[in-house]
Amino acid sequence: MAWRWRRLPERFATGGLLFFVALLAPAAGARGDDAADCIKAPAAKAIAACTRTIESGTLNDASLSAAYFHRGKARFDIGKITAAIEDLTTAIIYKPDNMRAYMARAIAHRREGQLLFSINDLNKVIAASPENEEAYFNRAIAFALKGRIKRAMRDFNAALKRNPEHAGALAGRGAAQLSLGVYEPALADFDRALALDPKLANAHYGRARIMASQSKVKEAIKAYSSAISLNPNFISAYADRGVLYRLTGQIDLAIADFTRVVEADPGLSGAYLNRGLAYHQRRDFDQALQDFTAAIERAPDRPAAYHSRGVTYSAMERYPEAIADFTKAIELKNDYAVAYYNRAIALRRTGKYEQAIADYDRVIALSPDQPDAYNNRAWAYYKWGKPEVGLADAEKAVSLKPDNPGYLDTRGQIYEALGRKADAIADYRTALKIAPDAKTSQDGLKRLGAQPQP
Repeated sequence: MAWRWRRLPERFATGGLLFFVALLAPAAGARGDDAADCIKAPAAKAIAACTRTIESGTLNDASLSAAYFHRGKARFDIGKITAAIEDLTTAIIYKPDNMRAYMARAIAHRREGQLLFSINDLNKVIAASPENEEAYFNRAIAFALKGRIKRAMRDFNAALKRNPEHAGALAGRGAAQLSLGVYEPALADFDRALALDPKLANAHYGRARIMASQSKVKEAIKAYSSAISLNPNFISAYADRGVLYRLTGQIDLAIADFTRVVEADPGLSGAYLNRGLAYHQRRDFDQALQDFTAAIERAPDRPAAYHSRGVTYSAMERYPEAIADFTKAIELKNDYAVAYYNRAIALRRTGKYEQAIADYDRVIALSPDQPDAYNNRAWAYYKWGKPEVGLADAEKAVSLKPDNPGYLDTRGQIYEALGRKADAIADYRTALKIAPDAKTSQDGLKRLGAQPQP
């Protein structure tokens, strides 16, 4: 199971407040309260205060470094990440040992996806302060985002060695272990993280992923809901919960969750695909088609979207369009067994038995123990007027699943076509013992003048 890394709360060091207030004592051109406002005022006010302090022209290098640091922090807080990085870089230029600025810039680089820059800044912090748990923690996140999960584990462990009750590091290590498929230790880390901080949305999300992998659907949905209640913008949690709602037949709830994802990020092909599947399950085929088409427009090389739209076209008996979509899915993924299977059904329903049989051949080559493929190929041969060829497939399907009344009925009809009346009657009777309302088997017995029981 691939873990989708979520950003844990960004952390800026804020200790030493009095020290920085002293550094930013009022200067000519600055207001008397600018020093304090630069540090602790809301972002917009802090930026203005820091700017006046910087532009006063009377600060020494250490004070300028502090002012740029706090303005960078405030700019980060309002989402002006590039400007924040510029200010933090200036803070470092004025005071090369300003480790707070390196730490803050590392987090800003990470937010921008500049992971190597982030790691390089954190390397400097760790070299200067080897016991800084936050530096190990933040470097672990950067490594994880680069896909270097085992390397991230080392830094999460280093952070926890220095602070065993670092809830964020526990949640991060749990996520790393989940990515590596190590579920029990991951769950233990998530549980321990939540015991320390019940408001860690990422830990609830991690628990939900594990519960889902263990088919504990109710527990998973509850955990996803906890993550969402703590972080209403947790889009991955909506998407995953929506899948579980759909799989458990809670279609309206599934559609609501996928709609939330689409609204948050209209470019996500997968959200449209999943919502389309939910609409199809609700038999709202027109809406399903719209969503599958939207998924294709956003990811034209996604075979599942074409396949799903083909299934909906088939349900609407629009077989030429279904066949075209299944064909496209197969072009994108030439071992797509279910696409061959569904294209074969559409071909058979349009009387193209030879082409359907070729597709069933491919399905059986890819999945030799798939009884439906044998049964359907047998039926295609039967409809094509070659019941003697289809008999072997019908027998194979029954051998793979002897208690399937549909397979027994197929074989019964083939026996009937071959003039093997007694064998046909036996299959129809066995099918009716399993499914007393099986009309085709009832009709078969009537044609042969036989009763359901001897």
